[in-house]
Amino acid sequence: MIAEYAATITGIVFNNLNHNGVFNPGESGIPNVFVVLFSHAGGTCTPVQTDAGGNYSFTIVTPGTYTTYETVVNPGLTCPPTVFTRPAGFTMSNGPRKLTLTITNVQIVGNAVLGNNNFSTIRIRTRSDARR
Repeated sequence: MIAEYAATITGIVFNNLNHNGVFNPGESGIPNVFVVLFSHAGGTCTPVQTDAGGNYSFTIVTPGTYTTYETVVNPGLTCPPTVFTRPAGFTMSNGPRKLTLTITNVQIVGNAVLGNNNFSTIRIRTRSDARR
C-alpha cells in the first residue's frame, strides 16, 4: 500500500573534501552506508543503505519525533543504534552522527521533503599517505 500523504526525510553521506561539515559541489557521496531512522513514539528502527551517490531517504506517515543515525554498519537488532563506525578508508566524521526532527501532520499532508539531513566524513592524510 502506498501512502497518499507522507513527509520524506532525505540526505547524503558524503566525503567532506574541504572539512567544513557542509555538502558542497564536487564532494562525492559515499555508497552502501547504513543510516537508521528511529521513531521515538514507536521505539522502532528502520535501516537503509545509501545509494551509489550516497543518498538516503525515509518516508514518514505518522507525526512525531524521529532521529536519523549514521551508523555505517548494519545495527542489527540494536534500537536505537549504539555502535558507530566510519566508511572504509575514512578516518573521522566531522559532523553529527545523529539528527533529530519533529514531523508534523501539516508536513505529512503537504508531502513535505525535509532535505539536507547530511552526514559528513573525512580522510585525514598521514605522512605515509603523502609519500605514496
